[in-house]
Amino acid sequence: MPLQPLPGDHVPGSANRLVLPVGTVLWRLHRRSRRAGAFVPPRADPIFTGTRFNGTNLYRYHCYYTAEDPTTALAEVLLRRRMFDDGKDARLIAHAEVAGRLLSAVRTRVELSLVSLVRTRDLAAVSQDDWLLNVNEDGWAYTRAWAGQLWTAESGAQGLVWPSRRNSPERAIMLFGGRCGRAPFEARPHLTVDLDRPEGIEQVNSWLRPLRAAIDAPLSPA
Repeated sequence: MPLQPLPGDHVPGSANRLVLPVGTVLWRLHRRSRRAGAFVPPRADPIFTGTRFNGTNLYRYHCYYTAEDPTTALAEVLLRRRMFDDGKDARLIAHAEVAGRLLSAVRTRVELSLVSLVRTRDLAAVSQDDWLLNVNEDGWAYTRAWAGQLWTAESGAQGLVWPSRRNSPERAIMLFGGRCGRAPFEARPHLTVDLDRPEGIEQVNSWLRPLRAAIDAPLSPA
């Protein structure tokens, strides 16, 4: 897709939607210092900081990256730029990369209407193609601008949903802060996985194993 803004003739509300029902369990990998249901503020720099669709100082929405299953939530964060190594059974992730993190689950209290970017027809509805989902980091300044333009044009949308690049055919989700209600989530603390604990690493590795990935950490205290 050539670099271009969302067309000026885009009709608000014309993007295809996917609805997450009340009671959907969502998973998220996050730092221990952040609550399981807390949205991330927009980044100050629209060019050099952030990931594919987060808010910036040009489009000032808080965001919440999540997935409907734990494996996808892990893969979307931990398997970026993670290449397969010759002679190794798994792509190894240093424990330092996950230290101080939790894998948490929340349950939605409200129905969430998301702009769907799942199918080719969904992308076409917003004048895009799979470039929006597959371009690497050097193009993320543009994808952040696109997300911001969709946030502006689709004022009734509460987030975006697209195919996971790292755990196909599952879906990745980003929610827009300020559009999901005051308390959109109910915490599910009994599902929390602590990546600083050996049993947490074991659980995470069981989810990552089918993707030939693992956290390379001792399973007993040093």
